[in-house]
Amino acid sequence: MAKMQSLYDYLLKEKPPAIIQTGDFNSTSPLFWDGEIKETTEGKILSDFMMVNGLEQLIDEPTHFMDGCVPTCVHLILTNNPRVFVNSGVIPSPDDHCKHQIIHGNLNLSVPCPPPYERKIWKYHLADADMIKQSIKLINWDVFLQNKSVDEMSRCFTETLLKIRERYI
Repeated sequence: MAKMQSLYDYLLKEKPPAIIQTGDFNSTSPLFWDGEIKETTEGKILSDFMMVNGLEQLIDEPTHFMDGCVPTCVHLILTNNPRVFVNSGVIPSPDDHCKHQIIHGNLNLSVPCPPPYERKIWKYHLADADMIKQSIKLINWDVFLQNKSVDEMSRCFTETLLKIRERYI
């Protein structure tokens, strides 16, 4: 997984319109397919990789049928940009004795890259750390977060810290 992460990070630096990873991953997870019953250790590791990197899995049906076993989805198409796919799916194997099905995906290579977006660049070397700390200490957090749901508390906390940092960075 370290090599896979390293490769993915390298590819991101090239700024391609999409990164696509596909194949038989020999792992199962409900994150890959809703009908999956169990998550293997390998499936957990791969699903964590997907979550950290914002990847989507496009195959939504079983791809592996072993005699006497529950069907699983081990053949995957992972991508950071599902918009480039016109469609994807599973084709039954032409060999009746084969337990593996064929996955496919059609790409629309004329899909433009996502639009650019504005980012805030923080110049931490200009920060007034003492004022940031003092501003945070002045807030009565118990009162400030009182009677709020967890989501509201998280939003208020984040917005408040960002406002303080915008002022002193």
